[in-house]
Amino acid sequence: QWNMRQIRASNVWKLKDGHGKGTTVCDLDTGIDPTHLDLAGKVDVNVSTSMVVTEPDILDYNGHGTFVSSQIATNGIGMASVAPLATLCQVKVLDQTGSGLLSDGIAGVIYAADAKVDVINMSFGAYFTTRDPDFRQIVQDFQRAVNYAHRKGVTVVASAGNGDSLGVGIDLATDQRSLLQIPAQLDNVISVGATAPHAQQPGTFDNLASYSNYGYPGVDVFAPGGDYVDGSVIEDLILGACSSYSDPACADGRTYSIGAGTSFAAPLVSGEAAVIESDTPGHKADLDGCIIHSADPLSRRVPDRIFGFGRIDVLNAIHCRLTR
Repeated sequence: QWNMRQIRASNVWKLKDGHGKGTTVCDLDTGIDPTHLDLAGKVDVNVSTSMVVTEPDILDYNGHGTFVSSQIATNGIGMASVAPLATLCQVKVLDQTGSGLLSDGIAGVIYAADAKVDVINMSFGAYFTTRDPDFRQIVQDFQRAVNYAHRKGVTVVASAGNGDSLGVGIDLATDQRSLLQIPAQLDNVISVGATAPHAQQPGTFDNLASYSNYGYPGVDVFAPGGDYVDGSVIEDLILGACSSYSDPACADGRTYSIGAGTSFAAPLVSGEAAVIESDTPGHKADLDGCIIHSADPLSRRVPDRIFGFGRIDVLNAIHCRLTR
């Protein structure tokens, strides 16, 4: 799990810190497998719920939500996570096909905020034009929901998106002003792009992933998301828990899968937020700023036009929070 080492989460595990204890991270996604070996006992099923009318339970028939949540908190049996002692919450806003309504996403944010969670993770998005009056209204409604959560002290994190229809990353800083990646480009949301190594070669671990959206303003920070291009090796991908409800091959509840995407970068930031919060409970005033400004710059200029404030660093973030 090079991703955990790259953000120095593994350094933090060695310290006598909270590791996310006492915090709740709510993932808005396709559901979760609460019976998986590494997620059993980690999910607060009383807080978790579904906004998807056709799937009223929280079970993950797609696999995406289980994979994402396992980056945040696990039992540490088959895989490590950023904030192993954090409590997970799942608000299903996407169905078994991995698609859903932005209105369900909006409802999910409000629900999670009212449930008094500490962090909201949204590893989904839509890239639309504000020239469409209906979309403009959706943007306004989503922004109001995020602002509501933020006023309640919730850290809101979203994936920056996996590029265009060909899987080529979009420069969100130079695209048309009328185009927005939602919810990543909303105010009070930490937007997360993806990095990945090439063939596990030294000096490549902070490479921009081929599919990742980029550009500041637009993307605030980056985190490992994995990649697989010409010359890549399988180890360049990300490891995650596999839902027994989505794949017969995972029916034993102790199987893992691999993948790549900004979807798997965002939860690393959400886990980081939980770790910081557990170290200084009740002091959330500058949590967003701490995450952003403690990142390792990926160029001499900060913020950089491509990489924003850089790749997150959990160890730096803890020191940042403790000294503020």
